[in-house]
Amino acid sequence: PPVSTTTVSTTTAATTIGTTTIAVQSIPLLIGGTVHAGEAVPISYLQMTNIGAEGAILTGFWVRQTGTASVASIIGLSTVDDNGGSRGLAGGIEGAAPFQNGSAFAPTYSYFAPGQMRLFTIKAIMSSALSAYTGTQLTLEVSSIETSAAVRGQFPIRGTTWIIAQ
Repeated sequence: PPVSTTTVSTTTAATTIGTTTIAVQSIPLLIGGTVHAGEAVPISYLQMTNIGAEGAILTGFWVRQTGTASVASIIGLSTVDDNGGSRGLAGGIEGAAPFQNGSAFAPTYSYFAPGQMRLFTIKAIMSSALSAYTGTQLTLEVSSIETSAAVRGQFPIRGTTWIIAQ
């Protein structure tokens, strides 16, 4: 059968599609700090577990900037899994504008077997021209995920705050 995609953006999601559900939660390992031009910084660590009886596909994460920095300071988003492998990239080159209407998609294509748990890091790739944004706060939150399964978790998931420096 074809794989359907569910995007969840409510405050609390706990629904079931068949017997497949992905549970998502934040892992608060980050403390923030200062970010400089051209760097890629982790903005969120997420633990995801397939608590259902069927396999599930995760296609990515929707994020939005809630700090005082302009989304123009971010030229890309990437995802890395718990094996250290790059799972997806949106933008990443100077002049790219991954944010549209206040949101951006951090892609990943990952299969989850029943009972499987995985960790993901979402990173923001900063522009090489940050002088106009010096002193502002970069704070991204995960507003929803795209998956073939139902989602259980609390959204939005607040990310780490970084202060932009040159």
